Amino acid sequence: MNLAQTDFYHLINEVYGIMSTLIVERGIYLHTDIALDVPKWIHTDGKRLKQALFNLIGNANKFTFNGGITLKVYNYDKTRIKVEIKDTGIGINEEDIAKLFSPFGKLQSSQEINTSGVGLGLSISKMVVNKLNGDVWCTSVKDKGTTFHFTFEHKRDLLPKEKLLSRKTNF
Repeated sequence: MNLAQTDFYHLINEVYGIMSTLIVERGIYLHTDIALDVPKWIHTDGKRLKQALFNLIGNANKFTFNGGITLKVYNYDKTRIKVEIKDTGIGINEEDIAKLFSPFGKLQSSQEINTSGVGLGLSISKMVVNKLNGDVWCTSVKDKGTTFHFTFEHKRDLLPKEKLLSRKTNF
């Protein structure tokens, strides 16, 4: 892990900018909802965190054909942030959820839809989140949608006053 001072709002904005272009082309939406108490500056591995977000939002995009995807971020407790990626996609059978985070864990029922993936994205995301002292899990209702949840540990970075005053984002 390469832990460093990270502008978390900028990180989310980068992921949103790239993913929303792909998602909107398909006629669905990507919304973001960041709680006001989420710190702008945190100490984490921004590169790996983006990798997990791209994988999870990318999966939601593959399996959502109507409606869209919501990325929600909030403080889970004093040292952890929680992220939820919720879609209005095809959903996952309860018995298949345990298979999702295994390497090459493609579900038989979705192989016709996901012909490009090899089944490593979720296991990589789990590994990244675990290295950030977090957890990842999934809840789903077949034909209604899926939510991937993850937490990760961070240290709030204390910065000079002028940086703390520039919390404005362009979402």
